[in-house]
Amino acid sequence: MAKGFAVLKEDALQLGRLDPFLGKKVIVADDDSFIREALRMILREKKIEILSEVANGQKVLEAVRYQKADYLFLDINMPGMNGLEVLKQLVDEQIKVKVIMISGSATKEAVKTALELGAVGFVVKPFNPAAVYKTLERANIAAGTKPAQ
Repeated sequence: MAKGFAVLKEDALQLGRLDPFLGKKVIVADDDSFIREALRMILREKKIEILSEVANGQKVLEAVRYQKADYLFLDINMPGMNGLEVLKQLVDEQIKVKVIMISGSATKEAVKTALELGAVGFVVKPFNPAAVYKTLERANIAAGTKPAQ
C-alpha cells in the first residue's frame, strides 16, 4: 500500500512539473464584475483555484492577509484605495504574494511604478486567455518554476 502511494505521489509531482499552474491559488481584485468573471473563467480553464474575488482596495488587503494565495491579479483603478496603493501596502507589510497588475488605462508611469514596487507582471484590458497565461508563465519563471514542456 505504501509503495502504491509513493508511485501516485511521484506521478503527482511529475504532473506538477509539467503544468506550472497546477495547484496555484489566486485572488482576483477588480471593481468590474465582468473582468472578475472573465478572469475566473480563464484561470479555471487551467485548474487554478480562485480563493476570492474582491472589488476594492481594502477588501484586497483583507483577503491577502488571511488567505494564502500564490498570485494576486490587482486592478490599478479601484474605488477607495487604488491598486498601486494596495501594492505599496503589501510591500510595507511584507506580504508574500506575486502581484500581476491589470488595467485598461495604465500609463507608462503607472506600469513602471508597479514593477518597481514588485509587481511580477502586467495584463492590459481587454485581455485574452493567451495574454493571461503568458503573464503567469513569465511570473512562474521569475519565481523559479519551469514552464510546461
